[in-house]
Amino acid sequence: MTRAILTPTATDRLPGTTLGASIHPEHRSPGTVGRRGSKEKTEMPYPEEMVAPMRRELSDNGVSELKSAEEVDVFFEEQTGTGFVIVNSVCGCAAGGARPGALLALQSEVCPDRVATVFAGQDTEATARVREKFGDVPPSSPSMGLFSGGELVWYLPRHMIEGRDPQSIAFEIVAAFEAHCQKAEG
Repeated sequence: MTRAILTPTATDRLPGTTLGASIHPEHRSPGTVGRRGSKEKTEMPYPEEMVAPMRRELSDNGVSELKSAEEVDVFFEEQTGTGFVIVNSVCGCAAGGARPGALLALQSEVCPDRVATVFAGQDTEATARVREKFGDVPPSSPSMGLFSGGELVWYLPRHMIEGRDPQSIAFEIVAAFEAHCQKAEG
């Protein structure tokens, strides 16, 4: 028996529907971003007041925010060393696992040279540009990618974050840092 694997997002569900139930575009709430490749697009689906505390959880701990495609381009202009990008999200697995796990990992002795975040569902252009840098990896939020010399060398998608505690996520991130980053001098 063949089973389809569905990866629905919060924007694909209505109360009372099952996972994977599609919402016709005209029934989506204002601000819903269309599927990848879709012409449907709006600028900022979530109010800044709602996402501000979720942003600060990373930015207050030294993670640079990239809010535009231009800022993403500047981040990636630096081709030497390593860069770590966190695709932040409003979902529970971002709050309960991704952000705390990333922050734990960034306390490691071995860390990337540059660390930044984009906010999916808020910084739509920046998120789209980062996802271009991820190449053929399907879009996922939250997610994280590690780059070395401008190339993606490691990626942690949402399905590897969901249901895991921050320590387990941090352990996996630190293993990637140790495999691809240089230990800080001093």
